[in-house]
Amino acid sequence: AEQRAALLPVPNTKSARPNSDVDQSMNGMHMIETHEGSKEWELWSDRAQSLKVKEILELEMVKAIFFSHSGVTFTVTGRRGTVQEKSKNLHIDGDVVIKSSNGYLFKTQSMDYNSSLRKIVSDQPIAMVGPKDNLGESL
Repeated sequence: AEQRAALLPVPNTKSARPNSDVDQSMNGMHMIETHEGSKEWELWSDRAQSLKVKEILELEMVKAIFFSHSGVTFTVTGRRGTVQEKSKNLHIDGDVVIKSSNGYLFKTQSMDYNSSLRKIVSDQPIAMVGPKDNLGESL
């Protein structure tokens, strides 16, 4: 299975200080991950740091959109995050809000996205609100 990630051009890219774990520091990062020719997820971050030794991207103020096979999208926001460069697994924490395109809202403190399984999971308590029914009430 082919996986590709594309980092789009980013202004204000800076090289890290010598002897630092930080390989690159970026402002306004936008990343797209595709799998077998279709978009798997898209990610934006106000700031990102590439830690080459750990092979991760550390993110601040994160927004991601996950695309399911069924066509439903999940938009996730949080304060911090990481992307594992090899596996493309994501972790987002800090006031995480997940909104589905079919009307569900989830709130938790952290979530993980497993790229190989294409699943969002959390080991933290989750508050959920469903879409409104014909009477205007939500689950």
